Amino acid sequence: GGGGGGGGMQTAAFGGTSGGGSSGIDVVLRRYPHIRNSLDERSLRALESADRDRAVEIIEDIAAKGDIRNHSAFVSKALAEYPHRRGVAQSASFSSPSSSYPAPSRPPRLSSYSSALEMAQHQCPQVLASFDESARRALEAADQDRAMEIIEDIASSGSIRNPSAFVAKALQTHPQRRGGSGSTGGGGGFGGGGGGL
Repeated sequence: GGGGGGGGMQTAAFGGTSGGGSSGIDVVLRRYPHIRNSLDERSLRALESADRDRAVEIIEDIAAKGDIRNHSAFVSKALAEYPHRRGVAQSASFSSPSSSYPAPSRPPRLSSYSSALEMAQHQCPQVLASFDESARRALEAADQDRAMEIIEDIASSGSIRNPSAFVAKALQTHPQRRGGSGSTGGGGGFGGGGGGL
């Protein structure tokens, strides 16, 4: 028994639902046949091997602009300048394509990480690298939700000059997580507290 399965890969496989090894770009290109037909072989291959979200973004850019004469050149240039999806920050005035800290739009909850420091290692390694030993120890010993909140604050701010001092002060002022369940009334005054981190 068995055998068979002789899948001759048709280039213009309009019928096949499970489009062979295509990275899903085919599906998008099918919605814009005029773009697909205008792209040369090299551009199509470049789109297929590129970051899928970015490739879709480029195809939709071409469709939205509507006045691009050389689609293949546009694809090559777009992939060279921004190989990964740019997302919402479309503004070209920000010269660096990947901002130094990931935008904390959807802060990951701790459930997927065993500690706040592990979360920082995956989500914002630059922030983790800026902590001195005492700041790391303080974060390890702290309430992990609060520690994560502090790390997210630093990442979203991007302008804190001394992150380690920020950690010490933040934990002294609010040892528990501030979000959600009302303020944990950490009595006034930043002062004193004898530190000893």
